[in-house]
Amino acid sequence: MDANTVTAVCATGIAALSLAVSVSEGRAARKHSRISVRPALVMRATRTHEGRAGIRLFNAGLGPAVITASSLVLDGTLLGGWREAEVNSVRGLFPYRPGSSVFEDGAIVPTGYDAFLLSVTAYDPTVHGDFWHLIRNRLTLILEYESLYGGEKLRAVFGPHQDVTGPSVQP
Repeated sequence: MDANTVTAVCATGIAALSLAVSVSEGRAARKHSRISVRPALVMRATRTHEGRAGIRLFNAGLGPAVITASSLVLDGTLLGGWREAEVNSVRGLFPYRPGSSVFEDGAIVPTGYDAFLLSVTAYDPTVHGDFWHLIRNRLTLILEYESLYGGEKLRAVFGPHQDVTGPSVQP
């Protein structure tokens, strides 16, 4: 082997290693980009200083969430999704009308979103105690979601029936 052949083989080896490092860096950068915009939906039972009480949803992640499915469960029975008809059946359980915010599958929850999904204003335990009992002990809400990239199959669960599986029954 002469010096030119050794030099050519070494140059080819270095080029191949450089290509492998570049591909690896590209994959790591794409993975980082996906993680850096991952949403994190959180639901809590909340009573504010202003007197509003209910189920609050906020996106604590760094990217928007796309709702792929939802399930609304009352006393262990699946009512359907977090849609108007199902939510109105829950609202109809009270002599007063709790406020609500509903969404269809495919809805986007933006970064920093913070709103009540089901609530009463001017919460008074003597008047709204049944509502507080319902959201703390009887009602379960499951949101399945992804980032804009898709495919993560993330899940946020609120309520006592944490073992409920699967998306809502589609109409």
